[in-house]
Amino acid sequence: MKIVALEFVAFGCLSNVRLRFDEEGRNFHLIYGDNEAGKSTALRGLTNLFYGIPARTPDAFRYKGRDLRIRAELLSSNGTRLAIVRRKGQQKTLLDGDNRPLPESTLGEMLGGISEEAFTTVYRLDHEALARGGEDLREGRGDLAESLFQAGAGVNGLHKVLKELEEQAEAIFKPRGRQPLINCAIEKYQQARKQSRELSVRPSDWAKKQEARAELGTQLERRQGELRRMRAEQKRLEHLQFAWPHAARLREVRAELGALGTVVPLPESAARERAEAERALRDASARVTETEREARRLETEIAGVHAPEALTAQAAAITALNQRLGAYRQAVADLPVLRTEENRDREEAGAILRELRAGLKGGEIGTLDLSAIERERIESLANRYPALVQRMQDAAERATTAAEALAQCRDLLNATPAAPDPAHLRQVLTGAQKGGDLEVLLREARTRLQALQQQADLQISRLGRWNGTGPELAKLPLPSLETVDRFEAEFAEAGEALKAAEQQLKELQEKIRETDARIQVVQLRGEVPTERELELKRAHRDRTWQRVRRAWLDKAVDEPEKQPQFHPGTPLVEAYEHAVAEADAAADRLRCEAGRAAQLAQLLALREETEERRLDAEREVELLRYRKGVLTGQWEAAWRPSAIQPAPPREMRGWLGRCADVLRVLDACGAEAGTVQRLEKLAAHHASEIRDALAALGEPAGPNAGLAALIDGGRELLSRIEQARTRREALAAEFQRRTRELDRAERDKAQTAEWIAGWQEQWSAAIAVLGPGEKLDAAQAMAVLRCLDAFHQKEKDAERRSARIAALESAVVRFEKEVMDLAPAVAGDLQGVPADQAAAGLQTRLMQAQRDAERRKALEQQLAQAHATIVQSEAEVRRATADLDALLQQARCADRDELVAMEQRAARSRRLSAEADQLMQTLAPLSGSTPLEEFLVELAGVNPDQLSADAEALAAGIAEQEATIGELQTAIGKFQTELEAMDGSERAAEAAGKAQQVAAQIESLTARYLRLRLACGILRRQIEIYREENQGPVIRRASELFPRLTRNSFASLKTGFDEKDRPVLLGVRPLEEEVTVAGMSEGTRDQLYLALRLASLERRLENSEPIPFIVDDIFMSFDNDRARDAFRVLAELCPKTQVLFFTHHAHLVQLAKGAISPDLLQIHQLGACSPNG
Repeated sequence: MKIVALEFVAFGCLSNVRLRFDEEGRNFHLIYGDNEAGKSTALRGLTNLFYGIPARTPDAFRYKGRDLRIRAELLSSNGTRLAIVRRKGQQKTLLDGDNRPLPESTLGEMLGGISEEAFTTVYRLDHEALARGGEDLREGRGDLAESLFQAGAGVNGLHKVLKELEEQAEAIFKPRGRQPLINCAIEKYQQARKQSRELSVRPSDWAKKQEARAELGTQLERRQGELRRMRAEQKRLEHLQFAWPHAARLREVRAELGALGTVVPLPESAARERAEAERALRDASARVTETEREARRLETEIAGVHAPEALTAQAAAITALNQRLGAYRQAVADLPVLRTEENRDREEAGAILRELRAGLKGGEIGTLDLSAIERERIESLANRYPALVQRMQDAAERATTAAEALAQCRDLLNATPAAPDPAHLRQVLTGAQKGGDLEVLLREARTRLQALQQQADLQISRLGRWNGTGPELAKLPLPSLETVDRFEAEFAEAGEALKAAEQQLKELQEKIRETDARIQVVQLRGEVPTERELELKRAHRDRTWQRVRRAWLDKAVDEPEKQPQFHPGTPLVEAYEHAVAEADAAADRLRCEAGRAAQLAQLLALREETEERRLDAEREVELLRYRKGVLTGQWEAAWRPSAIQPAPPREMRGWLGRCADVLRVLDACGAEAGTVQRLEKLAAHHASEIRDALAALGEPAGPNAGLAALIDGGRELLSRIEQARTRREALAAEFQRRTRELDRAERDKAQTAEWIAGWQEQWSAAIAVLGPGEKLDAAQAMAVLRCLDAFHQKEKDAERRSARIAALESAVVRFEKEVMDLAPAVAGDLQGVPADQAAAGLQTRLMQAQRDAERRKALEQQLAQAHATIVQSEAEVRRATADLDALLQQARCADRDELVAMEQRAARSRRLSAEADQLMQTLAPLSGSTPLEEFLVELAGVNPDQLSADAEALAAGIAEQEATIGELQTAIGKFQTELEAMDGSERAAEAAGKAQQVAAQIESLTARYLRLRLACGILRRQIEIYREENQGPVIRRASELFPRLTRNSFASLKTGFDEKDRPVLLGVRPLEEEVTVAGMSEGTRDQLYLALRLASLERRLENSEPIPFIVDDIFMSFDNDRARDAFRVLAELCPKTQVLFFTHHAHLVQLAKGAISPDLLQIHQLGACSPNG
């Protein structure tokens, strides 16, 4: 599967960001963005696209959660295309291209069914995971199985997890420890069992003390009943004491209500409404008086305000004059200046005429005026002349230089001979070098062959359990790993089953001992009656009654041999009485001892059931031991053909693994020997061809020269021939170039001379218009043109100022006439005053008149408002008077004083009624079931002093009763203590219970211990299985990648053994020096982990749906050279899957361009984003 297009429609800080990955063949995509450009957001978005946006996402700060959208187009390996949209939600969050719900299984098939955890660990790698992987390799000391498993599964901290499982298990149990939890619990269990056995019951007068305690208990119950009765009476007296003053007050309130007589039921708001009406009446009357006084004042003030109407009628004209006053004053100030400037311009124009031609008058200047075409022609020719002169000089210099260089080049070409053709020599050298440095390769192959042979011998000597040679080892009939796995599983199953059965047998035996101890404890307290005993006594009573009945009804005589067996020789009536008494006594005992009887019955049943289970467990243990013996025989038989005495399957799997390692080394020896022979033949063939080629070119080689010396000699000869050929070709090319340069320079000289002659003719004709016989060069002609321009400009300036002076003089005269016409009509005193001062005075008087008019208008508005207020206040006076009359009528009163008195009586009546209701609510709960009125009658006949005396006497009696009860409880407690001291069975039971609790704790801890050990074992087993299945191909591929990632600081990887004989991973230097993982630098360990990770990924891609490999800035600890090589290694994944490389670093973009073919690489740019991105 590959991603064709990815679009972050609305996600985090990204909005409508679209990335296209569909260019044919370009499978390496480098996504670059500066800090805060959204790289981290895009990485999260990729995972969220495939597996859903989490409920608590950090990317919902810009868009609401329901608006988050990520769109993509995917292409599977079989050519199926799928367009998807991922939204945030609870369900149906995967949509198709038309926003219709899409089953998650559709996308799951596209992803090959991998989980989110597998995606983020196997198909995604960042710098942090790379660094943790390198650190885990160091902590695991290069353990081969752990290293392969971590790299293949993409997990980190594997060694730490195994170590923590071991530590947790050892913290629970150690066979020879004392501090672990199970060890401590076993010690506590043994102590509790010992204490339980040591405690026993002593014989005593337990029954007598029990009877005395029962008598005290009877007295205690009687005293407690009396105390309850006295407290109930005390409660009743307390109620009466509390209720009496309330009842007395209730009688007083009812009397006061009766004394009030007839009261008109006025509302509570009556007094407030009367006061408000009176206040409204007073306020409205006061407003009428005050407003009438204000109206008279306003009328007086209006009569005193006067505004001249003649002045305000000319307001527009006066305002217009005032607006033009500034312009008038400015014109008066500007006129002298403008006249001075006009005179200066005319004087300067005359000076220019005199400079242009002596005696030339202003009227004669027209003889020098030029048309635009004539002027343009003179200027164009004047500007062209310097360029023509410079061009002639340049052409002459180029011609001289080219002639000298051509002569020198001709001499050198004649002195250089032609070179021979080296094509055949180049061909044989290319063939010899195509496969690399054959002598170095041959030397390395021989060294590797010797090392492999030594390694094979060393591994065979370390195998143990067998002696022989490599070929003999290859022929041994050894069991397969599947057989070993099967036996290991069967041994483990048999061992666990036997251990569980033995543990169960031990627990059942212990349970039987505990049950026997509990039965003994119950029996030591005295004989325990049983249901069977009661049944026997009742049966005897019934038989005796049948005899009595026969003797009474049938007059039968009871024979002595048929008399009741319990009391032989006793008269029948007495025997029946004894039988009835014994049956009743047994029933009473069984009832009194029901708890002990039931406990004994349960313990006996439990003991019987446990004994049956113990026998079954013993048979199960014997059967499992027999099966384990049979399995051991089968295991030894599987190894008998190889004459090897086997260890347990787990050890023999490691032994077989070491055998496989030896056989792989032997296979490598054979392959390496073939490589040595092939390289020797190839080196001899190439040496013969190079020697013949050198002789053909006249450079024969020595007979003892090796291949490397021959190649060096051939290279040197090729270099000399190539240098000679190149030099001659360069000289010929230079000769041709110089010849062409000389020709061009001569042509430029001739052409430029023609142009200068034509320019002279055109120039003479152009300047003739300046006057007959004028002989001017280009500079002089341009000076004449500039003087003419200056003269005309000064004339124009003088005319413009003259027109401005005329306009200002006209405006000044017009303004003064308007002022003189207006002033006599509205302000005669301003006649004869300067125009600007008269205009300002008119404006000042107009503003004052306007202010007086506005004030009169405002006063008139206030007067109208005062009249309206008077009308409104008089209406309020009439309304308040009507309200007061209505209140008097409601209270049936003649005047306001009588109304106030009636309001006070009504308020008093309401308060007394409310108090009476409150008192009755207080008394109601105290009356209990007695009706309230009857309770009030009872309270009226109670003497409060007598109530207090009765309550005090009752309190004294209660105190005496409580003291007696306390003495009885103390005595009962003393008897109980003595009984417990006489009976040790309870402490024994307590100790047994404690032992049982500890046993349950041990059982729980044991289950946890087994889970930890089982988890550790299963994890190690899976790690080992992964190593056996993947060691060969993964190590081979990683051994090819590791030297490239370290720039040949290491030559390869190999497997070895540590001091505990465990297989470990080793790095091999170019000089065959072996380096452990712990001895590597941090950066090198990172590169080793990367090599293992990529090798495991390639192996996974061979058998599964290709998933894009996502890389996030993993080169932070790589220098530029190693980063460039790592880019090349990553690019080799492109034929198998898509690679997406995310980075913040611009220099990595340049490194990638230099390392990866443009046919594979596509670069994408992320724009600026918010800080949250």
